Amino acid sequence: MLAGMVLLETLSLGLFSALLIRQPAHPVSALAVFGGVWIVASAVLVLLLARSITRPLAILHRGTRALMESPENNANFPLPVRVQNEIGDLIEAFNRMSAALAEQRSGLNDSLSLLDSMLANAPVGLAFFDRSYRFVRVNEAFAGMTGVPLSLPLGRTLEEVLTPAAAQELQNTMALVFAEGEPVRDLELSGQGAGSGTPWTWLASLYPVRRSAEQVRWVGVIVLDASDRKRSEEALRRSEKLAAAGRLATSIAHEINNPLEAITNLLFLLHNFCKLDEQAMNYVQMAEHEARRISEITQQTLHFYRQSTLPVRTNMAELVDSVLNLYQGRLKTQNIHVERDFDRSMELFCFGGEIRQVFANLVANAIDAMGIGGRLVVRARRSRNWKNPEQAGARFAVADTGSGMDPAVRKRVFEAFFTTKEETGTGLGLWVSEEIVRKHRGMIHLRSRPIGGEKTPGTVFQIFIPDDPNFGSSTCGGADASRGPRS
Repeated sequence: MLAGMVLLETLSLGLFSALLIRQPAHPVSALAVFGGVWIVASAVLVLLLARSITRPLAILHRGTRALMESPENNANFPLPVRVQNEIGDLIEAFNRMSAALAEQRSGLNDSLSLLDSMLANAPVGLAFFDRSYRFVRVNEAFAGMTGVPLSLPLGRTLEEVLTPAAAQELQNTMALVFAEGEPVRDLELSGQGAGSGTPWTWLASLYPVRRSAEQVRWVGVIVLDASDRKRSEEALRRSEKLAAAGRLATSIAHEINNPLEAITNLLFLLHNFCKLDEQAMNYVQMAEHEARRISEITQQTLHFYRQSTLPVRTNMAELVDSVLNLYQGRLKTQNIHVERDFDRSMELFCFGGEIRQVFANLVANAIDAMGIGGRLVVRARRSRNWKNPEQAGARFAVADTGSGMDPAVRKRVFEAFFTTKEETGTGLGLWVSEEIVRKHRGMIHLRSRPIGGEKTPGTVFQIFIPDDPNFGSSTCGGADASRGPRS
């Protein structure tokens, strides 16, 4: 541009000199012509100068607006550099700045995506709260724990999502974190699910989220669901109590046998060697009958505790009768009618004590499900595997007219520690029963109808146990390696 100005100035001076030489008598006219030429040349020069400055500035202006309106759109970058001056250097600096911003934005987006993925897929519940104790953000695990949709808690208070007691305890701890800026760990919270009403136990850890070194803007809460662990611990305590009660009952039964044997011998002597009148003889016979009942009860109690180490051929009718006799008192008290349908001569190669435990669990659950009044059906017959007709064995059925199970309960009924009897159940009975059936390479099948339908409610458990004389030769009393399906 400077060279163009010098060139125009040289041409103007040359033209002015030529005019003076050709028209020396008219210097004013020459000066006027020179002035006109100079003005035109200056106008052309200004126009060229303006274009050389404004065009790069326009490019820079458009680039700036594009960066402001759409920071993530890189289609307009880098800007073209068409001049080699200070403005060109400015455009190149702008291109480097936009490239650095794009690189930083990409790294920031990657970090945010990583954090969002970790937040969404974390196996623990995560939630953030502001100073009004309102939800700022939650993840899917926390929403699943509360039983409400993921978007519902946002903007709501603790009282609108959690039970009042749990919400108040968490809010008090959160206020402490806001005030002191120190984390709180392993806060135990208890409550019930919003829809299911199932009790839960959480372990919550609260920590401050600071915008600056002094100010706590949010409080983050990490929640671990300890419900299963709590139920497992409670069930373990109950099972230990039951085991201790079983050992105590066995000891008592063993001690009862000694004086009971003496009483039985004395009654035998009275019946056979003493001359008693008819009424006294009736009393002796009644005493003998009750003594036999006591003996049967003590023997059945010992059978439950003393398990055989090897499978033996066991009479199924005697085994089932022993279980029903054990629950005879409850059956009469609750006015439950029992129907027995089984072959008295049927035998099965099995661990008799374990199969007795399976029937005891099923009969006890049936009695609990019926309450007062009802019908209990127990069947046992020779049959074949319903999935493999070539395999012979025995099929058992325990059916009741109780309250039945809904689909959600049926789905989890064989899980360890799952129970619908919150105060009395351990959640181990059906789980243990299924393990015993699988150990015997058998199958267990459940059908149930809950109360509320058109058909009569009730539950039927069907069990198939193969009659295999070789069973136990490889297990030695342990669990079988090949675990068959539950059906």
